Amino acid sequence: MKSLWNYIPIQVLHLARYLPTAECRRLHQALNLLERIGRQFIQKKLSNSQTEAEGHQDIMNILMAAYDPKRSDLHRRLSRNELFAQINSVILAGHETTSSTLNFMFWELAKRPDYQSRTRHEIMSLCNRVPNRSDSEYTLDDVESMLFTVATVKETSRLYPVAYHISREAARDDTIPLSEPVTTAAGGLIYNVPVSKGQTIIISLCGYNRLPSLWGDDADVWNPERFFNSARTIDSKTGLYANLMSFSGGIRACIGWRMAILQIMTVIIETLKHFEFSLPDTGLDIVAAPNGPLMSPYIRDKMHLGPQMPLVVRELWSSALYTYHAVSHHEFELQHLEGLFEVQRTTYVELPIALVWCSHRTQSNSEIIDTS
Repeated sequence: MKSLWNYIPIQVLHLARYLPTAECRRLHQALNLLERIGRQFIQKKLSNSQTEAEGHQDIMNILMAAYDPKRSDLHRRLSRNELFAQINSVILAGHETTSSTLNFMFWELAKRPDYQSRTRHEIMSLCNRVPNRSDSEYTLDDVESMLFTVATVKETSRLYPVAYHISREAARDDTIPLSEPVTTAAGGLIYNVPVSKGQTIIISLCGYNRLPSLWGDDADVWNPERFFNSARTIDSKTGLYANLMSFSGGIRACIGWRMAILQIMTVIIETLKHFEFSLPDTGLDIVAAPNGPLMSPYIRDKMHLGPQMPLVVRELWSSALYTYHAVSHHEFELQHLEGLFEVQRTTYVELPIALVWCSHRTQSNSEIIDTS
């Protein structure tokens, strides 16, 4: 059915939300939720408009200015539906992408305890440094000074770009030059690709991010150390961040890339400060596979269950043990290990991009698990 959507007029497709199917009901509920959140954002912005500093600009200020009924240039004024559509785009784009990146990063750190310890050491150094200078919060400069943690974010974004490809439409007949020639089946070389006006061009972000000519022979391996290799230089200025195509490039690149990186860094700092990630004893065969327009983690022999990333999570400096389970690419669940602990309390922790359910248990048998 979905394969036909591109051929259905948008006016008709808009009515699909009212079809009596479970999928359409979920879609309708999601749209209602997004509209309610959008209304809250708008109301909060209107109530704070008098107290905000003059000249302060953020994405909501820009959208509200475009929606202002007092605008004289009506042809450039956003309608109510357009305003909500823009807000929903910002919410969804920033929510799904950062949580998927965190899934893959926690998995890689669980596979490499040495890298996880190195990242945590850098985080704890920051946490000790901030109060010593009489500050209560770390700053943007503090975050950017954590070189190894930043390198792990770059490497995760490189190997697991959330959007694995993007599409563009040719505005005119043209010829696209190739940085490297492509060898045909007949043995010939192709140095450029002709395109016609209106033709759709699929650009592989994964392909660029894993080019051995740019990233080395280990381009398919997660290795943050590559960003400290001064002997290797990348002869490319593509992309917005670390020479990566993960956020696209050019005038249509991701406008929220910096916010996404800061969100990821914030969650990593607050999570690794308190928890340690490891792989389940049964092993974990994770594959990165398409999930609509996004790349999500799946268990190889359980792909029919949808995206998931089960990891063991141990609370540091206590006797608590959890199992981390990414139920989907935007929701995290911490589930207890059955039979090993007694429930003492249940707490809910709301992170910037995920709702985490955390069941805290105390150790009943010190011979089973030593969390010291």
